[in-house]
Amino acid sequence: MYWRARQRLDALPNNRFRSQIFHRFEAPLPIEAMAGFDLKTSNGDWLRLEPKTRAQFGALYAPDINEQIEILKLMGREKDMPRILALQKML
Repeated sequence: MYWRARQRLDALPNNRFRSQIFHRFEAPLPIEAMAGFDLKTSNGDWLRLEPKTRAQFGALYAPDINEQIEILKLMGREKDMPRILALQKML
């Protein structure tokens, strides 16, 4: 199925994250795609997260699995734990 055919979900505002582009797609495990993504650090500064790796997953390009796990850990959200566990199984 093409990405444009997936149902796009809107993001809820969050004071710890901001991005220039954000799309969330419904799938067996929801997929979040973002660009120009910033994360607020514990001291209140904004940190730009720029992937250092690029891997192809079918028709999709994303950071490699290890980098995706590290990004999710930095985000520190409970909802990311299933994503982390699923990604770890792919290693």
